[in-house]
Amino acid sequence: MAMTLKALDLSHHNVGPGGGDIDFAAIASFGIRGCILKATQGVRMVDQTYADRMAAVLAAGMLGGAY
Repeated sequence: MAMTLKALDLSHHNVGPGGGDIDFAAIASFGIRGCILKATQGVRMVDQTYADRMAAVLAAGMLGGAY
């Protein structure tokens, strides 16, 4: 039986409703199993939201990945 993994791809450009924080627990409650987060771009740009968002993804019980 095949399993479909539902995941999101997010960067600092993505925000929650009304421009606020993303509620990863709510996202997980809709069956999303993972989140791939932008960590860097090139050798100089670091996504400033990465560390906090990865912690929130993992706390919500989802799989976390980075690019």
